[in-house]
Formats: sequence, C-alpha cells, structure tokens
Amino acid sequence: MTAPTDSRLTVAIPLFDRFTALDAIGPYEVLQRIPSIDIVFLGHETGEVRSDNAMLGITRDATFEEVPAPDVLVFPGGFGTRALEHDDRVLEWVRAVHRTTLYTTSVCTGSLVLAAAGLLTGRTATSHWATYAELEAYGVTASSPPRGCPVGSIWRSDWSNYWSTGRRPRRPSS
Repeated sequence: MTAPTDSRLTVAIPLFDRFTALDAIGPYEVLQRIPSIDIVFLGHETGEVRSDNAMLGITRDATFEEVPAPDVLVFPGGFGTRALEHDDRVLEWVRAVHRTTLYTTSVCTGSLVLAAAGLLTGRTATSHWATYAELEAYGVTASSPPRGCPVGSIWRSDWSNYWSTGRRPRRPSS
C-alpha cells in the first residue's frame, strides 16, 4: 500500500563543499521515486555547490534556516565533513532538527557530523575505516560495513508499519 497523498514527507540532504556525490545522489535517486516524498538539497546558502572531485555541481534550493523541521535528515559524507565538525551553524541545525525527525541518518563520513553534534555518543556508526579514531574520540564505536558506506540511521519510529499500511508514524514529542 502506498502512503496517503496528504501525508508528504520532507527529506533534507545537506550539500557542502567537497561532499561525495554518491552519498547524496544515491539516497536521492531512491527516495525521489516515492510519490509521497519531497527532497530538498540545502546548505549555508542556495546555489551551486561542487562535489569532492569538482566534476559535479548540484543546486542547493534552501538554507538550513528555511528547513527547520524535515521528516528525514540524510547527511552525506565527503572530505568537506571535516570542516562541518566545527561549524556551529550546522551542528546546531542538526541538533534542532533531530529533535523532531522521524529518521536522522548519515552516509559514510557524514557520521562525523552527527557525532560532532553529539547524536551518536554511545552508539555504533558505520563509516570509512580512516575515520574510526575520530569517531571513537566522540564516544562512538566505529565499524565498517562489508562493502561501502550504506546509510546508517538513528531509528525514531516504526517505519515498517508506514510502508505496509500507509499510516505515517507520529513525530516524537519535544
């Protein structure tokens, strides 16, 4: 059964200098095919941002402040995450939206930003092996998936019920 048309979900995918294209475009390609999901690329400002190899430019349609309560956060990885670990604007936004997201997720080194925001302390996160020491410094148990860096989640509600019945999970209370 598909989700009701009146309960659209907003998925926020932050884009930043030196993001890994696959980490943002992979989830986008899957999620944009679901009719009840709206995806917004966002960042510090609107406009084009280049991937880590500078070969791909993608347009950010909104700023962090313009998307204060997405239903899902997918934080991609890339070399640019290292600067974001110390970016108070990004970390505060991540903490704020996490209070009401149904899913807060990351792909590969995007977990560094979630860890820097304090969301992964005491948890296990998957990421590239080169970030293990950094994740562990944040109090995160680091591991690698068998292949690549799939999306890892902080589970917030019963989504299996949503996909099978079309009834949207309730947002957690603040």
